[in-house]
Amino acid sequence: MGESDEQIRKDTNEVLEIVGLTHRKEHFPNELSGGEKQKVAIARALIGRPKVILADEPTGSLDEDTAKEILQVLKAINSLGTTIIMTTHNDRLVQNTKGIRRIHISDSGVLHDNFVKPDQNNLRSNTNSNERII
Repeated sequence: MGESDEQIRKDTNEVLEIVGLTHRKEHFPNELSGGEKQKVAIARALIGRPKVILADEPTGSLDEDTAKEILQVLKAINSLGTTIIMTTHNDRLVQNTKGIRRIHISDSGVLHDNFVKPDQNNLRSNTNSNERII
């Protein structure tokens, strides 16, 4: 049966707002940058209001500034209550990120597993360390 057209428009606008693409909603894929296309993929994942998003190398083919922007989008989604599990080969991207759990894995297994405490200004009152996985 599905959602009404009105509900679909409302949900679409909401997720485009979250990922910062409301100004590009009338554009075709060939008119979007790589980072914007990645944001569209994230928005599509959000439409179903998942509790967990698995993001496999979401910044892999992006320049460093755009990769940081995508990471901020994922953190914003996490702050709304969705757990983010992200893989990356770009340790520099996440090395100074606060409020995340980092698990370093190699072919031989888990090298280390640590939680990087968030800044006190960014704490959510109902958050425990298992909710913030990037």
